[in-house]
Amino acid sequence: MRFSHFFLPAICACAVVTAQAAPTAAEIISQARAKVGTEAKLNAVKTLSIEGKVKAVDENGKEQEVFLHIQYKLPDMRREYSLNAGGQVETISASNGLEGYTKIGSTTTKNQQVRPFNSQQIKLFTAILQADTGFFAEPPKGKVKYVAEGLVPPVGSVHQGKVCHILEYEYAGGLFYRRYFDKETKILLAQENYAADTPEGKRRLMVDEGEIFKDGIRFPAKTTTYFEGKKVSTLVHTETDLKVNPDIPDSTFAFPMP
Repeated sequence: MRFSHFFLPAICACAVVTAQAAPTAAEIISQARAKVGTEAKLNAVKTLSIEGKVKAVDENGKEQEVFLHIQYKLPDMRREYSLNAGGQVETISASNGLEGYTKIGSTTTKNQQVRPFNSQQIKLFTAILQADTGFFAEPPKGKVKYVAEGLVPPVGSVHQGKVCHILEYEYAGGLFYRRYFDKETKILLAQENYAADTPEGKRRLMVDEGEIFKDGIRFPAKTTTYFEGKKVSTLVHTETDLKVNPDIPDSTFAFPMP
C-alpha cells in the first residue's frame, strides 16, 4: 500500500491513496475467455476449420487474392493449405505432432517438392496450434506474464488510443505471443508473435476487428496482418468459413506417401 501526504499552510490534510494493484494474468485470461464463450463451449472444441480468401499484399504493394484453409485437431494436429492467386501453386504444411512436412506443388505440371519437418519445426507447428485454439489459456509447458498497461502498436491500427492490458505468452518451441486485451471490454484487439531473439520492429502484428459467432463462440470478423510496418494480408471471416468440431480424419495430417 502506498501513502500520499499533502501538507497545506495552517492545516495538515493527510490523504491516504491506495494504488490500484495491477490485475493478474489469470484474471485477465478469465475475463477475456468469458468474452469468447463459456468455459464449457471453449473446452468442448476438439477440431476447428477456417477457410477463406486472403487478400495478400506483395513487396510492390499489389494486392492478390489467395485461398487459405487451416484445419486443427487437438491436441497436436494442424494442416495449412494455400493456393496462389493464379491457381497454379499450392502449398501444404502439416504435422500430426510426431512428423510434419511442407509440400509445394504445381497444379499444372504436377511437379512437387516435399520437405520434412525437423523436431524444432514440429514443436513450433504444435505451438501455433495451441496459440490458435487455446482461447488465451496458459500454454501447456509454457507460461504467461502480465507486462503492463499500454496501447496497440500504432502501425495501421484501428484501435488507436485504447488502453490495453498486455500479456506475454511463452509457448514450447520458443514461440512468443504478446496479446493486447482492451482494458474496458476485455476483448483481444491485437497480438504479436515472435521468437525470443526477434527485434521489436520485426514482430508480426495481427489486428482484429468486429465479431461473428459460430456455435456460441466469438471470432473476429476481420484480421489484418502487418510486418515491418506494412500490411501483408487481410482475412475476412464469415460464418460459413468457420466450422467448429467438424469431422476431420487423422489421415488429413499424415505425412504424404511417395
